[in-house]
Amino acid sequence: MHQAQGGTMRKTVAIATAAAATTMVVAACGDATPAPPEETTAEGKPTEQEPTGEPTAEETTEAEPFDPRSVDLTNMAWRYASVGVAPVQVDFSDGEALGHFDRWDGQFVIEDEPLYVDMDDDGDEDVVASASFNAELQPETYQWVTTEWFVWLTDGEQLVQMPYPLTSSGDCASRTESVQPAGGGLGVDVVQNQVGWQSECAAGASISVDRTVRVEHGNDGEAWLVQTEPFPSWGGDCRPLAGDVSQLEASDVSVAPGLDAASPDKRAMVDESELWMSETVDGWDFVTYLHEGDANFVSYCGWVPSS
Repeated sequence: MHQAQGGTMRKTVAIATAAAATTMVVAACGDATPAPPEETTAEGKPTEQEPTGEPTAEETTEAEPFDPRSVDLTNMAWRYASVGVAPVQVDFSDGEALGHFDRWDGQFVIEDEPLYVDMDDDGDEDVVASASFNAELQPETYQWVTTEWFVWLTDGEQLVQMPYPLTSSGDCASRTESVQPAGGGLGVDVVQNQVGWQSECAAGASISVDRTVRVEHGNDGEAWLVQTEPFPSWGGDCRPLAGDVSQLEASDVSVAPGLDAASPDKRAMVDESELWMSETVDGWDFVTYLHEGDANFVSYCGWVPSS
């Protein structure tokens, strides 16, 4: 924009001043016809306006219900974690972010479309979404490390991310084949292949574990991932057994702190290896367990009171 010249500016001010003066004169000398008198009753009181019976604009305006599909998770802050690595904050921009995870620097990416499904039986759609981490081996050269799925619950006004991963796929680790809405529309069906206990990485994830997961709330209102099929157990991701059999002890396992027993009809052998999740709930430890006598050594997870 060019700066106005001095002469032009003075003309503009003079014209504006004259226009303002003219307006004042017209306002003072214009139509002086008085407003019609206010209608009154016989006693001289103003008459009351009869209601029209039609709602006002304020009455007809209702707040639109929160729509989780309107939230762009590719431009939000996530708490990214795996079952073995504590959460870090990741600020996504258009589905990408740089940062540190576990022992690597690298890149976080969101590539897949989210899944919309009611996870906690409140009638509202919740969101299941995944993001991956790729380690930077050389400048701008990345290698995939892990993909983690998380549940975001609708609270009526916003999406709230649950802190524990639902399931995962990893290099030399379990591989998630699919996450789909469960039959009946409540929760999700997760198909994941586990690496066999004491198996070499090259053997791959060969033990198929199918489970149905939903969200249940404890007496304090806390939300937990709970497996409902094929039997009650922890519903979030589970680290396959890594310890020696000699570390296993029989114990009562709960699906989540303060909730029902896991695998109530089977004796459980528990590996209490320390994980970051055990530090998140006072009085409870997160554990991996096996069904006694299971020849495949399929790993499940749950919670036990701290010893």
